[in-house]
Amino acid sequence: MARRKPWYSNPKKKFPHGYFYFHFTNLPTPKYRNGCYICFQVERTQPGPPMICYSGVFENQFYPKQPLHVELCFLKWYCDTILPLGGRYHVTWYISWSPCFQCAEAVADFLGKHTNMSLRIVAARLYYSKKPEYQQGLLSLCASGATLAIMSPDEFEHCWETFVDHQGRRFQPQFNIDQNYQILTQRLKSILNQNPMERLSPRTFTFHFRNLLDAPGRNATYLCVRVEKWKRGSFRPFYKWIFRNQFYPETLHAELCFLDWFRSTILLLGGRYQVYWYISWSPCSHCAAQVADFLQDHENVSLSIFAARLYLWDDEDKQGLQDLAEAGAQVAMMCPWDFEYCWDHFVDNQGMDFRYWKNVRRHYYFLQDKLNRILW
Repeated sequence: MARRKPWYSNPKKKFPHGYFYFHFTNLPTPKYRNGCYICFQVERTQPGPPMICYSGVFENQFYPKQPLHVELCFLKWYCDTILPLGGRYHVTWYISWSPCFQCAEAVADFLGKHTNMSLRIVAARLYYSKKPEYQQGLLSLCASGATLAIMSPDEFEHCWETFVDHQGRRFQPQFNIDQNYQILTQRLKSILNQNPMERLSPRTFTFHFRNLLDAPGRNATYLCVRVEKWKRGSFRPFYKWIFRNQFYPETLHAELCFLDWFRSTILLLGGRYQVYWYISWSPCSHCAAQVADFLQDHENVSLSIFAARLYLWDDEDKQGLQDLAEAGAQVAMMCPWDFEYCWDHFVDNQGMDFRYWKNVRRHYYFLQDKLNRILW
């Protein structure tokens, strides 16, 4: 007897038009919308030119044994249907509610394990957006590489044309759809903007992170941060953010901007953390002293620092690097692979591959040897 396919393996191809108007509304506080729906598109990006290869609709499932949220239904289907094919894929979700914090964590873990999939989530509404744990879920998704946005009026119409069995009817926008879109977009930005920057431009990255031996005109410091949290026996991806020097209301170096943010946002959650810094200049003596004090006061936090260039204004800066190492920080220069990693994860590269600049490897060896002599 032929084996029956799993019950989650057949997404709907079309959405009943009445259901779509009811569930895909961007009213700030809609009633009786307890279900959640995803209209998805899976686009194969490699090998070959991009092409949409799958699309459909998923909804929450309540059979056979326990409820399964729509996001997890999709992931199970993706593992059965797409992963065995190999290649790289870009997935777009048009979802009636933004993910709850449990599903957000599950999706973030999935993206961390399957780097050949990129995900864009476009939500009609935000689910419990004022509760810290749900905000944390959205931040975790961003940290894992997912892109989050609110559905615009044009995207509602796109879903109507693509996923709805409209039987020739034209899309009729709901009342205040534009105003609600602006309100929800601003609310999402306020949740995600606990970090001052989302992505670096390619020009900013290549200018400020170039590992020159002499780097005039590069007075700002940029700090790309990756935070991992200990969970279920290993460190798992938690946040990715970018900081730079702040000049209002007072001057604050990028390293201290990070410490202020980390104290107010992460430490309150408890747990153990591994932090990675990819920084355009190594810390000055003042910042190094404060970071060293922080590490000594918080044994649950370990720090690895990878610097593009060495900031050595005077001997005190050398002492600062030594103090960091004594406090337990791992201090090293950014190698060519580190530059490529930052390009892929912190730069709005528009799909462009990273191109190494001249002498990137030679300068790395020279700077690493100089750093070794300071630390030893």
